[in-house]
Amino acid sequence: MTAAPFARCSLLAIAVLGVSCTDSWVDVFVTNYGPDRLYRNQQDGSFADITVAAGAKVDGWSASAAFCDFDRDGFLDLYITRYVDYLPTRRCSGKDGAPDFCGPKCSGIVNLAT
Repeated sequence: MTAAPFARCSLLAIAVLGVSCTDSWVDVFVTNYGPDRLYRNQQDGSFADITVAAGAKVDGWSASAAFCDFDRDGFLDLYITRYVDYLPTRRCSGKDGAPDFCGPKCSGIVNLAT
């Protein structure tokens, strides 16, 4: 794996820090409008993008995330919350045909464990 830069264009990004493996070094998960990213601390001042390898690839609009040992196995689990399925090309109009607010549509739950 190569070291990955943190600089990315994003609409909204939230960084979550956690020790996601047994090496006691802090790793970083970044939510985004677009592909989220999980970076593993390389212990040399750099981070590697391990998003796909860790099974954390989630596209869309992730509003937040948290590390927590939910199953009490001694390892932090990563939880990602999504906001809505935002489509910039979706246009909504009122009864009079004028542009209007588009309400959210429920997209369901994404289970990365399966």
